[in-house]
Amino acid sequence: MLEVFVDSGFWCATALRGRTDVDRERHERAGATLRQLIRSGTRLVTTNLVLAETHQLLLIRDRRDTALAFLRAFPAPGTDVVPSTAELEAEALADWIEKYDDQDFSLADAVSFALMKRRRIKRALAYDRHFAAAGFEMLP
Repeated sequence: MLEVFVDSGFWCATALRGRTDVDRERHERAGATLRQLIRSGTRLVTTNLVLAETHQLLLIRDRRDTALAFLRAFPAPGTDVVPSTAELEAEALADWIEKYDDQDFSLADAVSFALMKRRRIKRALAYDRHFAAAGFEMLP
């Protein structure tokens, strides 16, 4: 089964309509992309760290109700939320944070990359340039 990783920026885009035309366009495109992938049988993969990061971003950018509604949507059909583990975090530290001293990868990003590498996921629904810097294809 084809898998695509979903990062916090993309989750935020699906949750927020935005105040500008650019934000509203991103929201519409993100929703359409998500629906298309789900219809095609693509499995969405994310981590509990990404969900926590998204919740925090939604609290800052919008309202508590929006952030709460986002959390209540999980577990979502067709989405695998992978918990961070000490082993994944150790891989993230060694393979991404320490190795790439020219990048400012967060722990959430590095754990995402380690998980993607383990599961051979090559594409991410993300707006974060770190995914491209780490060698992954960014969608949409």
